[in-house]
Amino acid sequence: MKSSVVDKQTELYEKIADTPRVFASTGFQEAFARLEFVVAADHSLAIVTGDRGSGRSTLLREFARDARRRGDTACRLGLWGCDERSWWWNLAIGLGTNPPWSEGDFLLEYRVRDHLQQQRLLGRRTLLLLDDADQAGAAVRNSLLRLIKTPGQPLSVILAAETAGIMRLGTTLLQLGQLHIRLEAWTVTDIAAYLEQTPTPRDGSSAEFDDSAVARLAELTCGLPREITQLVEWVRLAAAIERCPQIDRLMVDEVFHQLCSTADSQPACTGAS
Repeated sequence: MKSSVVDKQTELYEKIADTPRVFASTGFQEAFARLEFVVAADHSLAIVTGDRGSGRSTLLREFARDARRRGDTACRLGLWGCDERSWWWNLAIGLGTNPPWSEGDFLLEYRVRDHLQQQRLLGRRTLLLLDDADQAGAAVRNSLLRLIKTPGQPLSVILAAETAGIMRLGTTLLQLGQLHIRLEAWTVTDIAAYLEQTPTPRDGSSAEFDDSAVARLAELTCGLPREITQLVEWVRLAAAIERCPQIDRLMVDEVFHQLCSTADSQPACTGAS
């Protein structure tokens, strides 16, 4: 199946050329462009949401890489299980200030603020991309708020959170957010383009997904990239073993149900009927 989506992605593929396995779906492209707007407009806070497996971490990683190529300072951190000390420590390390391990929270915060002011004097803006922000504790959220609300701070913060957990960010952060970016699931067209683009399996099998198989992939995974890529890998393996020239809806269903019967739990979205 040919798709016009592939032709529209050339510019973004060039930006992430060193990571060819990243697929820039329509939703990914739109989210990436909106993050670029956040930086260009000097916004202080934007929030990215999406379901589990929607590609939030991938989006932040690729945007940070692109920002560094432009010469911007970009620090990407995960906040899952992060306490206040590890927050300041990881932030200071991520910004390249190289603090000694013995340094306390107060001095770590001072070090970070001093670095940001140095960047301001040099005319540079710092990008702070924080993954799993909905898993951050109250102390970390309060520390982040102090940074964001400091007048004249040359900082753009991008928080990524699971849609179901967005309220855990707290009312103040949600109100301060100047842009809310929802990372959309892959469409059937996106999935077809992804299948065209992914490399031929190592065994050299050339089985292709027909239209019914592509539609079934979308149904079973709800368009979540992580679920799609895993299911596609297993379906292709089954096709290679059975030497099938083409993959149809029935084969996708069979592999999906076999995976569900052997797994401890079913995938996050099950469209089985």
